[in-house]
Order: sequence, then C-alpha cells, then structure tokens
Amino acid sequence: MNKRKVLNIIIFLIVLITWLRMVFAPSDVLLTARGLASLKYFTVLSNLFEGIACVIWLFNGNEKIKYAAAVSVTLTLIVVLTFLGPLYGYVAMFIGVSFWMHLIVPVAALWDDYYNANNALNSKLRRLKTQGKAEEARQIRQACEDLFNKWMEDVHTSPEGSDPISYRSYIEQYLD
Repeated sequence: MNKRKVLNIIIFLIVLITWLRMVFAPSDVLLTARGLASLKYFTVLSNLFEGIACVIWLFNGNEKIKYAAAVSVTLTLIVVLTFLGPLYGYVAMFIGVSFWMHLIVPVAALWDDYYNANNALNSKLRRLKTQGKAEEARQIRQACEDLFNKWMEDVHTSPEGSDPISYRSYIEQYLD
C-alpha cells in the first residue's frame, strides 16, 4: 500500500472518530455542539467532506473531489488562524476535537494535495529520464518554473475583482 493511500485512510479515520466523539461525548470546549447540532459548523461539514472525499478517492481516484475538500478544510484553517484564534484565543481553538478539526485534518489534506501534485510532475519527469529523454525532462522542469513565475506575475498584476487562474491550472494545462 502506498503512502498516499495510508494518509487518506488516516485522514478518514481521524474525521470519523472526531465527529463521532462530537456526536456522542459531552464537551465543554468552546464552539462545539453535541449530537447532530455539530453539523451547524462549517468546520465539521468541511472535515466530513474531506473524510468522504478520502473514501471516494480510495475507491475511484477522483482527484477533483479531493482538491475541493482540501480547499474547504484549508478555509477552515485560515479562518481559525486569522479570525477565531485572535478572537477566542489559539488555545481554545486547538483543544480537544478542535485540535483535530482545526489543525490536523487541514494540514494533512494540504500535505496530501501537495504530495499528489509533486508526484504527478516527478513521475512524468522520471518516466522521461528512464526513456532516455533527460533533456526533455529538464525542459519540462524549466517550463514549470517559467509557468510559476508567469502565474506570480498574473496574480500580482490581475485587475481588482478578477479571478486569476490557479498555479495548479497552469501546470495541468501544460502536463495534459
């Protein structure tokens, strides 16, 4: 079993156990609810989405749902770090089940997404090198660096209110 599958199984188990703990165990932790009332929080919904996305990915390899779930738990992490943490205190945001839902699952989901993007590019480059096309592999790596630099320029120079394309989209356009 590869590392990515293990990571997705671990993420799913963390989400499942944490949510079941919220449903059945009493909690005095700030901003948590017992039972199905816990579903009123975006944190819980985004973590459940991530857990379900992990299971779906394990069975059919759907990367788009994994990416969407990673974005949702990343939003949770950003809100906790920039808004809720300063408002209620970081200790309150990272205690009990909140530690798992506010920090561990989002970071693991980001790591999984990063690991996947790097593996896709590196496996393509390795394939080219083993086929005796080292120069082509070097050109692809250089093109990716150029794309990143172009993307950075676009992000910094895009008109206000516009939606700049993501770096991942730049890379996917090139690799496809």
